[in-house]
Amino acid sequence: MKQLYILTIVLFFSIALNAQEFKTRLVFSNPAGQTDTLWVGTDARATMGIDTQFGETDIKGPPRNSFDVRASDYTGQDEMFVCSPYPDWPTTANDLTNFETRSMIVPPHCSGDNYTENAFKIIIKSGSFPIHVEWNTSDFSGTCHNGSRLTDAYPQTWWDVIYGMSHGWQDMAVVDHFDYDYTACRYLTPEGDTLHVLHLALVYENAWIIGVEEMVDNGLKTIINPVGHSVRFEFTDPLIGHPFVELYDVSGRLIQKLPVNSSAIEWQSRDGGVFFYRVHGVEKSFSGKLLL
Repeated sequence: MKQLYILTIVLFFSIALNAQEFKTRLVFSNPAGQTDTLWVGTDARATMGIDTQFGETDIKGPPRNSFDVRASDYTGQDEMFVCSPYPDWPTTANDLTNFETRSMIVPPHCSGDNYTENAFKIIIKSGSFPIHVEWNTSDFSGTCHNGSRLTDAYPQTWWDVIYGMSHGWQDMAVVDHFDYDYTACRYLTPEGDTLHVLHLALVYENAWIIGVEEMVDNGLKTIINPVGHSVRFEFTDPLIGHPFVELYDVSGRLIQKLPVNSSAIEWQSRDGGVFFYRVHGVEKSFSGKLLL
C-alpha cells in the first residue's frame, strides 16, 4: 500500500500591508532518492483558502507523482479522532482535507496564543520511508517565528505538550532536519492510501524572561570554567527527541539556543557574568543560574 505523509503548519508573523513578508521552503526526500519542495509564506492579502494571486491552484485528489508534496487546510479539532500514541493503532477512513495546492501563502499573525489560526497541512506521497524533512534554521530566527516547532503528535490548541509514543517536537530555529518513520496521526484516503500527519507551528516566542526558578535535575551536571567564561553541560540521563538549551543574560534576554545532540555540550560567553539556562526536553524541562 502506498503511504502519504501529512504535515500541518501554523504561521504567526507580523503584518505587512502590501508585501509578502516571509517565504521559505521545506525540502522532502526519501530513501529512494526522490525529492520535492514546498514553498510557504505570509502576505496581508492572503486567505486561508486558495489565493490565485499567489499562484495557488486547487489540485485535490489523484493523480499524484510517485513522490508528491502538497499543502492543504488544517481542520482543527476533527483531527483528534485520527490520532493515537500507538504506531500500530487502526487507521480510520477519514479524508480531512478540503483542497490541495503546490504552495501556500497565508495571512500573517504575530500576537496571541491561537496557534491554529494560520494552520495548514502538507501532504506527502512516498513509496519508501523514513521521510526526511529539512529547512534553513536562519529562516526561523525572526521575532514572529523564533519559537517554531515540528511534531508528529496532535497538539490540538497548544503546541508545546507532547504525549508518549511520538517523536516529540523539534525546535526549527535550533535543528535543521528530522526523519519520520511513523506518525501518531494518520488516516486513509478514499483511494485506500494511508496518510500520516505531522504538525508544524511557526510561532512567536518571548525572547525575554523575568526570572528563572532553580529546578535541579539529577540527569544534568554543569561544570563551570570561570577562567574561560565557559560551562559544560553533561547529560547522564538522555533526553529523547531533539532537546535544546536556552541561555539568557542577566537582564533576561535570550542570547542563544544550543541543540543537545550528544551527552555533553559546551558554551562559552564573550565576557563573564551571571547567566540563566533552561533545558527543554520532551518529557521534562529544568533550569538554573550560571556564574561565569
